[in-house]
Amino acid sequence: MYWDDLAYFVCLVEKQTLTACAEEMNVQHSTVARRIEHLEQTLGVNLFDRLGKRYALTIEGERLYHQAVEVKKEMVTFQRMAIDQNALQGEVVVSTPPVWANEVLIPALTDCRR
Repeated sequence: MYWDDLAYFVCLVEKQTLTACAEEMNVQHSTVARRIEHLEQTLGVNLFDRLGKRYALTIEGERLYHQAVEVKKEMVTFQRMAIDQNALQGEVVVSTPPVWANEVLIPALTDCRR
């Protein structure tokens, strides 16, 4: 299963048509259809009833939708944590008189690093 398939699933539930979901995800509607089909095959569950151009959730789809929303939230949190962690990396250069560096700064940096 691909994590992105869940994003397509959640989007299609919310937008109800392939075209609207495709516009939201900035892809072709055929991509949305393929991703939904792949997810259904992977899970072995029909998630939607196709009603003309509309996609209505099946009972199974309804149960899985709420969990998919939670997984999507967790993925966004995961991504934000990774971005934030990268933002904290870098090099800091401190210029100070030697006496102040030896007496004040270096002991404070040791504590800060711990």
